[in-house]
Amino acid sequence: MQTEVRFGQPHNALVFDNRALDRPHRRSDGFAFGRLTGHLEAQCDRLVGDRATSTLPRIREAIADNARRGEYRAEPLAKRMGMSLRTLERHVRAQGQSVRRLLDEARQAHAQRLLSNPRLGIDEVASRVGYSAESAFRRAFKRWSGMSPAQFRRGERGPSTSPAAAHP
Repeated sequence: MQTEVRFGQPHNALVFDNRALDRPHRRSDGFAFGRLTGHLEAQCDRLVGDRATSTLPRIREAIADNARRGEYRAEPLAKRMGMSLRTLERHVRAQGQSVRRLLDEARQAHAQRLLSNPRLGIDEVASRVGYSAESAFRRAFKRWSGMSPAQFRRGERGPSTSPAAAHP
């Protein structure tokens, strides 16, 4: 039995050749259907398992791309990945991470890049990384890096400036 699996499609479906569906069943007790179902479930589990281990890099890439456009919410990320928010969270959690942490890391990295441009005010950086208030951005940046955005801009080095360090 040849099986083709396509991820990220607009809908879920099993497609069978009409000739296979028109053939008479050998048993009417559902035995053949039960075997087919078991085969399909095992194949799906294998494919999803293979996919789960390779999903985190794709999620990080999608987060970085969304961050370049100023999007730091989980729902649009899940939609972009072709999965529900719950499925996205499950894939990320299976890799020992959290969606919020990944989004924060991308936001911090983007903020640090923007802060390296002295022509941008801190309020503009805050706005570009999704904060409506500069004070909320300053608090978040301090939580991420252990220093204020102004200290980071001046080149002062606090406890750490790496995105991962803010989340032990």
